Amino acid sequence: TRLLLLPLVAGLSFELLQALAKLPDNPVTDFFRAPGLALQYLTTRNPEDDMIAVAVAAFNGVLELDGDKNAEEHNFGEYPMSALRGFLRAKLKPTDADEAEADWIICHVTNLKRAELTPDKTVSKDEYKKIMEIVYKRLDRVPLDYILGSSEFYGLTLKVSDGVLIPRADTEVVAEQAIRLIKDGDEVLDLMTGSGCIAAAIKANTDATVYASDISDKALAVARENLEGVTVLKSDVFDGLDGKKFDLIVSNPPYIRTDVIETLTDEVKKQPLSALDGGADGLDLYRRIADSLSVALKKGGSLVLEIGYDQAEQVDNLFAPSFESAKIVKDLSGNDRAVVLTGYKAL
Repeated sequence: TRLLLLPLVAGLSFELLQALAKLPDNPVTDFFRAPGLALQYLTTRNPEDDMIAVAVAAFNGVLELDGDKNAEEHNFGEYPMSALRGFLRAKLKPTDADEAEADWIICHVTNLKRAELTPDKTVSKDEYKKIMEIVYKRLDRVPLDYILGSSEFYGLTLKVSDGVLIPRADTEVVAEQAIRLIKDGDEVLDLMTGSGCIAAAIKANTDATVYASDISDKALAVARENLEGVTVLKSDVFDGLDGKKFDLIVSNPPYIRTDVIETLTDEVKKQPLSALDGGADGLDLYRRIADSLSVALKKGGSLVLEIGYDQAEQVDNLFAPSFESAKIVKDLSGNDRAVVLTGYKAL
């Protein structure tokens, strides 16, 4: 009997629903609509943004196949490169990532070069999972270099961890100025070396005997991994160098004012505070260097310091009287970035 009545019940239900859809909203029609809407609530939800993104990508893929019968078909679980790059860029927008960061993540996981990320390439399901693991860490504001475990600096690939400041392109200006001053046989100290990036650049591009020092054990561990052929020493400024003197000292000290620290991006604040905070005016470590420079720099020697964009005059005033010449060097953005001092007038 139920089977025989099923067409009748289904037909009457359809007609009732169709009639109710045409009627205006009012308490009577809402009463009759309620059972159907309650059933829909149990079985249906509004799609989330990720679901919509999948649907749009799938629909666009169908349109592409309909428009071009020779278009390459993709198996389930494969991710077309062009769609993936666009998706990751949109996903990473809440961070301070530039558009290239999505590509670097794909390159890291797939071992492809950036020039090889062409539309005909696909990413496997396993690779996609690894990519998204990195993306979700980035969304927690963990710097990409920490996630990947490496940074690029002066043409070198260096290991990094959360115990060191991530090397920045601006610091390459400092390394370049130091390299220009070095003569064969010079002994050079990278003071407060952190990851060892400046010392590594000097070692790779000169014949100098290179030393690197830092007070942080975590930083020293990373520096030793990056600095083959460099003597790495634990030292609080110059305390720990056993009186050794150098022809050139180069340093990127902490120079951010304490009251500015809280205004930095979350990614920067994930980096060691000791490598960022330069005290009330940002110059605490510069004063310590100036006060004891005579114990570490040879007469006639040179000093190259990275500085904040607004600190050139103050740093110059601290050091210039002790040197025959001083100049300020700007970075690629046009900001003051390095103080270069030559001809140390030792006491």
